[in-house]
Formats: sequence, structure tokens, C-alpha cells
Amino acid sequence: MVAPVAPRPHGRAAFQGRIAIAAAGTSLIARSTHSALRMKATPESIRRAGRADHVVAIFALSGRDAAQHGDSEAVTPTGDLVVSDGRPIVAERRPSAP
Repeated sequence: MVAPVAPRPHGRAAFQGRIAIAAAGTSLIARSTHSALRMKATPESIRRAGRADHVVAIFALSGRDAAQHGDSEAVTPTGDLVVSDGRPIVAERRPSAP
């Protein structure tokens, strides 16, 4: 399992997406393209996936992210680098408007 999240479509539109994953030593690198979605990593899903000691870095080429991570909330635009540790998180990803 790459990420212990439960993705759900955000809004009324049907979900569309693609993901490609490659290994680089002990790291996994993923590139994804998708419609709006909401992701949630719970303590249970993190424990089950064995990802409590992992760090995830996300660099958005387009769109906007909003995340609740611990006691923090952030909205990040295109071009921002987001780093998340193994704590529970709720994130929304919204692609750029056409």
C-alpha cells in the first residue's frame, strides 16, 4: 500500500484518475492526475499499512490542496511543497479550473 488513505470523490462529479508509481531505492515516487477528491488517513489505516514512521512530500503542479493535520490546517496553492508525517490527516485536492 502506497498511502493509507481512503479517497472519496469531492463534489458531485464522477471521479477520474491515474497513478504511476516507481521505486527509487527505499523511496516510492508517485505521479497522479485526478479529479477533485477527499482523502483521509486514520490512526487505524496508518497502523494497518505500517506507515507511522513514513514521511510524504507532495508538490502540486496544478490545483489547490486543503489539509487538516493534527492541530494545523493549511491551504496550499500550485507550486507549494507539502510535507506530512505519519499522523492522521484529512486532505482535499481540487484541480485547477479549466
